[in-house]
Amino acid sequence: KIPLETAEKAGLVGRKEERFYDRFRARVMFPITDVRGRVTGFGGRCLDDSVPKYLNSPETPVFKKGETLYGLFQAKPELVKGASAIVVEGYFDLMALHKNGFTSAVATMGTALTPAHLRTLKGYSGLVYALFDSDAAGRNALLRFGTIAKSTPSVTLIGERQ
Repeated sequence: KIPLETAEKAGLVGRKEERFYDRFRARVMFPITDVRGRVTGFGGRCLDDSVPKYLNSPETPVFKKGETLYGLFQAKPELVKGASAIVVEGYFDLMALHKNGFTSAVATMGTALTPAHLRTLKGYSGLVYALFDSDAAGRNALLRFGTIAKSTPSVTLIGERQ
């Protein structure tokens, strides 16, 4: 019962000429929350061969993909107890880890790990593991993780020569 213009600003609907349409139609929806548990955006995965396979809310004043870690609100209790952080690429990877007891895992909603993500994690955990897919995108993300970690103060890569 909110105005369609408000839903459009939030990225839930799009507009072609004067007609609104559901941006996330035929997708499994994932609410994306901030560290306090407030919904700031949505992610969706298609159920068929549609492209793109994954779709996130557009950038808004409250949702910035490069600063948001999916599942951080749920992982925070374990992280503040001293658990190591595990960073994965997406929603399903995160859910599989949480289901199997690895509740300090968070996801980047794709392979785009940023310095802001790493700074956020370093505020909660002294040790951050990257667990990305073995495909080309995942390998590239892991290399980027190493580059970002080397340039972030107070981060040491395991196995790195001093």
